Amino acid sequence: MFDENKVETRIPIESSEDIYQHADHLRTTVRRYLGRPVAVVEPDAGASPVPLQA
Repeated sequence: MFDENKVETRIPIESSEDIYQHADHLRTTVRRYLGRPVAVVEPDAGASPVPLQA
């Protein structure tokens, strides 16, 4: 996942269906790249993001 500053956060998924839990965030990211208006989306409380290792 990327935030508005293009900072990446990796979120592990167990199956391809897990991606639906992050659909809103993915849509927001795509809208940013397309230059369309973006509504503020709160992160999913059930997600446990894994920060990138340097």
